[in-house]
Amino acid sequence: MDNKDFNELQFIMDQTYASLMAVSNKLQTAGDSYSDDLTSKQFMTLIAILHIPKGDATIINIAGKLGTTKQNAARIIKSLEKKKYISVMPSEKDKRAVNVVFTEAGIRSLSKNGKDAKKNFMVDIFKDFKKEELEALWKLLKKLYSYDGVPMDGFEERMKIPNISDEVLE
Repeated sequence: MDNKDFNELQFIMDQTYASLMAVSNKLQTAGDSYSDDLTSKQFMTLIAILHIPKGDATIINIAGKLGTTKQNAARIIKSLEKKKYISVMPSEKDKRAVNVVFTEAGIRSLSKNGKDAKKNFMVDIFKDFKKEELEALWKLLKKLYSYDGVPMDGFEERMKIPNISDEVLE
């Protein structure tokens, strides 16, 4: 690759990265406005907990699912605990860890936001995309996430938001 090709590639990589950061910030800000009780990060944290097997929702596992640090996940979990949407208790599997479980209020919020705010938000932000474009974007984002050889432990499994009567509460 000659210097001119490399400079052009560097420019495109810079623009792609800057655009990705701007889109991420814009989506987070917009997503926050679709709910009156949850931020986008809090909602995704609840969704991550839902995707982790019961008894394994430790802060480290939640952070891994979200692709963030343990410290960032702990901060969001603390904010959800303050709202009484989750409870944090010692893990039965690892005495050094804590396990996160839903409360009734958390299930209600997740259900309300999953049906209303999230649906409306997703419809609004993806309204100009064709199915094929969304599939391509999803594939490319997973490829980008795996730049370091670590595949995305994502949210592919279809999850049903539990009812309050379901046995998700401890």
